[in-house]
Amino acid sequence: MDVPTTERGIFLFGPFRLDAARRALLRDGLRVNLPAPLFDTLQYLVEHADRVLESDELAAAAWRGRSPEALSTAEIVAALRKLLEADEHGENYISGAARDGYRFAAPVQYVPAPELPPRVGLFDETGALVQGPMVVERRSLPPWRRQLLAIGALALAAAAAGLVVWLTLPAHIGFTPPAQSVAVLAFRSEGGDPREQAIADTVAADLIGALAKVQGASVATRSAPPAVGTAPGPVRQAARELNVGAVLQGAVLLYGKRVRITAWLGNGVTGVPYWTRSYDRTQDQVPATERQITADVTATLRGFRLPGPG
Repeated sequence: MDVPTTERGIFLFGPFRLDAARRALLRDGLRVNLPAPLFDTLQYLVEHADRVLESDELAAAAWRGRSPEALSTAEIVAALRKLLEADEHGENYISGAARDGYRFAAPVQYVPAPELPPRVGLFDETGALVQGPMVVERRSLPPWRRQLLAIGALALAAAAAGLVVWLTLPAHIGFTPPAQSVAVLAFRSEGGDPREQAIADTVAADLIGALAKVQGASVATRSAPPAVGTAPGPVRQAARELNVGAVLQGAVLLYGKRVRITAWLGNGVTGVPYWTRSYDRTQDQVPATERQITADVTATLRGFRLPGPG
């Protein structure tokens, strides 16, 4: 299968779903956070499945006009192999080596993006106006019909308002956590590497210690409880059990000599996220990344608006 890179459909392979338009990789419905060079390389491999790709061609796809970092094609492919693991038959998704070229070996199903329905009436397929303005004859409704429509609209609005109140009351009433309180849950390994999990455990422990020293902040526990995912229900439940207003959790991915730490901070009362931020650094910069996450969490607890991800 050789799909043009201009296509923006969905590629399915094993338990994975690669959405080119949204630049998202999902495993069994859960998003896998990938640095841009890894995502672009994987997308290029999948788009040209069953064809051997030279290292130079993959390198061009990995950086796509960006300044290349100290990360070789072999290191990128090694990180992808570790992240994807093996397929159901125990085979690697990516075969080959740097000297011979690489090939995406697993079967890929391509689902094209749905086409927009053709425009009709005043516009052609390019969106250009092909007719003059349309004249619509307005006819006034009888007074009794207008009254019925108004009564119906008010009834629907009242029912909708009641439904909204009913849906939101259980999540908010009866739970008032302490101000500036947070729980740090366990950070997980993104690629299943024991080294990643060791870094993840260290990051969670260091963040608990750092946040405990912030003036005015309250940290729930001295050890990281298991992560609960980012769905609002489990986040609210964890926050109530720990009596905190915010929940912090995340993941760690090693690729080459670099590490990506993804942190997610959620509102413990509503369950919705405050933010998700990814920090791409070298491995010796992990302590600096921990300080940045601590500063970002502290700013959020104190009600400051954060800038875009760094």
